[in-house]
Amino acid sequence: MVNHQTSGIYERVRLLTAFDKPDAAVDYVVGKVAEIVLGFPKSASDILCGRNPGDVLDPFILAAAQTLMFGGDIEQT
Repeated sequence: MVNHQTSGIYERVRLLTAFDKPDAAVDYVVGKVAEIVLGFPKSASDILCGRNPGDVLDPFILAAAQTLMFGGDIEQT
């Protein structure tokens, strides 16, 4: 059984070793991920075309992700 406090301490030590200001680095990454995720499609109509009306890749990207993560089984999502 893994002690979760130990793994948390280990991750904190890794951050302290890697960055002068680890909290600022984590805050930046969390903010960037949140910014990107907010731009994700929220409904089926959002994926019918991407940000560029001529873009037809979004549905194919969604299908590829579905296949990779769930073997194409929509019931597992």
